[in-house]
Amino acid sequence: MSGGEGACVCCVCVGIVGVLVLIITLCVRAAPDPLIFFPSVENGTLYTLDMDNSTSTLTYNLSAVFSFSCVNGDGSADGWRLKATKVAVAMFYSGQTLGPGATSLPAFQPDYSKAAMVPLQSLQGRQPVAGTAVVEAYAEDAAQGYYSIEAKLKLSAGYKRDFSCTLYFEAPVAARGAPNPTLFDGNGCWEV
Repeated sequence: MSGGEGACVCCVCVGIVGVLVLIITLCVRAAPDPLIFFPSVENGTLYTLDMDNSTSTLTYNLSAVFSFSCVNGDGSADGWRLKATKVAVAMFYSGQTLGPGATSLPAFQPDYSKAAMVPLQSLQGRQPVAGTAVVEAYAEDAAQGYYSIEAKLKLSAGYKRDFSCTLYFEAPVAARGAPNPTLFDGNGCWEV
């Protein structure tokens, strides 16, 4: 192989490597920003949260509305280009899951200028409590005047992220003469 042929092969190799680097760079730039969706709780309603100490069962009935804002890493709103294909929420009281586990919420397409509102219509049931920690937390929360319920969100929009939110409700619901529900006026969520 002469010097000219070796230089030519070297130029081809450098050219191929350059094209590969360009393709990888474009793919990385086209990938969505992993922090593009910012969820929050718009509001919540607690219709019932009652502990039956004789049978160690918890009765609950609540609903919530979650919002998802779409912002790019540079702070500009750019929600029109992504669709959250899967959103699931699991509600917890004092570490115990309320209901069967994660509930799928409707997929959404955020508008360019406003957040998408995604409701959890109703989560209700009656279930045995898992240990004395829930019973003790219920008695303590009722004495302090509020219940805190945690929502754990799983978001999939070309990437996966988990978020946690806390909803605070006035307590005790039953003692105030249900069916008057208690309302929660919203709070931000954080990535976990």
